[in-house]
Amino acid sequence: MNLSNRHSYYVNYLCDVIWDECDKLPTVAQVEKAWAIVVNEEWSDAIKEIAALSLSQRKILRLIATHPVRSMSSHDTCVALTLPSSTISSAAATLIEGDYIELNETKQYKIINPLLHSVLAEDFVI
Repeated sequence: MNLSNRHSYYVNYLCDVIWDECDKLPTVAQVEKAWAIVVNEEWSDAIKEIAALSLSQRKILRLIATHPVRSMSSHDTCVALTLPSSTISSAAATLIEGDYIELNETKQYKIINPLLHSVLAEDFVI
């Protein structure tokens, strides 16, 4: 469930791939391979969705996908993003409103869509 973040669409999608790929109870490696298939199949759609966002929003998403972020207005976040705190606050508010990110129960920002998280965690240029 960590790969799909319990996102109902991706849980179902992942299960469909697992049923197609496995004849018996899948191993962790098989589930990870199935998730890689999901990501590969949906990669171009995720890239299009990310590309439609502003540069500031893309930078924030990339940072959240690759590092733990507890505060959008911290000095460390501003330095990591090379953006002023007002720009970060505005972009983060838009991402929260658009259901791209949320503050989870551990008071850490996370990307809601597990596909976007997987794509953004990969090493590609924003």
